[in-house]
Amino acid sequence: MSSNGGSNGHLSSNGGSNGHPVRVTLRQQWLADALARELSGDDISVHAENGGWIVSIAGAKTDRFVTCVLDAIRDTLARQANASALVELDGHEYVMRGEDLSPHPAKGRR
Repeated sequence: MSSNGGSNGHLSSNGGSNGHPVRVTLRQQWLADALARELSGDDISVHAENGGWIVSIAGAKTDRFVTCVLDAIRDTLARQANASALVELDGHEYVMRGEDLSPHPAKGRR
């Protein structure tokens, strides 16, 4: 995960919801829907905004909450080499990218 904001790039969780949900921006609706299903909670909403799809997740930003959200994003992006998510948390932005986890044949072998 790379930081696009803040002074040191570290996540801070103060245990309070501070009125701002965690927002995750994805390019494809099906990825936003998959993330919402992965999180499966009452405080989750999905909507279109500026050509992307926003998943808003409300809740107290405890370490456990943040870990669950980041794990769900990672699982949603798994095997999606060209996918990425912009995560807005505590006034900072972070980018998470998918990986191509599919097996590839070794080069030069038959």
